[in-house]
Amino acid sequence: MTKTITQNDLIRFIYKETDREEEKPILESYANEPWVESELNKLIDTKNLLDLLFEKPSDGCTERIMDALNGQKEGI
Repeated sequence: MTKTITQNDLIRFIYKETDREEEKPILESYANEPWVESELNKLIDTKNLLDLLFEKPSDGCTERIMDALNGQKEGI
């Protein structure tokens, strides 16, 4: 029986959340079904754009979090 590939399967694949057994039908579909190749390329492009938009917290924010955590440890 052939597994139907979903968009969720492709998203999990590009985020490396699939195991080898799950990857096999995705790779077979990629090779044999043009829509899978097209959709996977769109999702990879979207992921790359999202990665560019990733924001790093400001140093002040990080310091406040670390101070709060240090305060909790001292109270233990």
